[in-house]
Amino acid sequence: MNDVTIHDIASLVSGDMGETEASLLRDRIAARPEWRAALEEMERLAAFLRAEHGATPSPGALEQAKRSLRLSRPGLVDRVAEGVRTILASLDFDSRLSPAIAGFRGVADVAQVAFSAEPCELDLEIHPGHADSSMLRGQIAAEDSDGWVLGFVRAGGEEPARVEAAADGSFKIELPNGSYTIVLERGDVRVEAGPLNLP
Repeated sequence: MNDVTIHDIASLVSGDMGETEASLLRDRIAARPEWRAALEEMERLAAFLRAEHGATPSPGALEQAKRSLRLSRPGLVDRVAEGVRTILASLDFDSRLSPAIAGFRGVADVAQVAFSAEPCELDLEIHPGHADSSMLRGQIAAEDSDGWVLGFVRAGGEEPARVEAAADGSFKIELPNGSYTIVLERGDVRVEAGPLNLP
């Protein structure tokens, strides 16, 4: 008999498997006290998270999820083009892709996305906007957060929407829903992050 993993239990609790598969897994879990205990604990946690619709994950939970995703992503790619150093950022975290967090929260909650590259980190909150748009609130964390300009380039190559970050690296912009590449520029440094899909 195959061992039951924590991923199996999480899929069961989040409802990501069919009735037959879930029933078979529950039978297997019933055979081992440690698996039953893990299932009970996960169900208690799920019940708590479902009851806290407005709660965001704790900073510790987000950092742990970011570290786990960072380890599973390819490394940075650095290239030189026309004297501008361009660095491709890696996706560290997207709460919409993390069923252990997103699956237990309300659908109207704010999504959180994080990218990182050598010169800076970019943290985003995606809020529902007007009509078919999304409101982005963001923060650039860098050795010097002043002077960053962000461009949001649509997949079709349209003129990018641009916003200048405040001196503390914060910014806010509303964008039509769609797929974007984010271009962060400061001096001779250019960081590309994406794709970012809205909503």
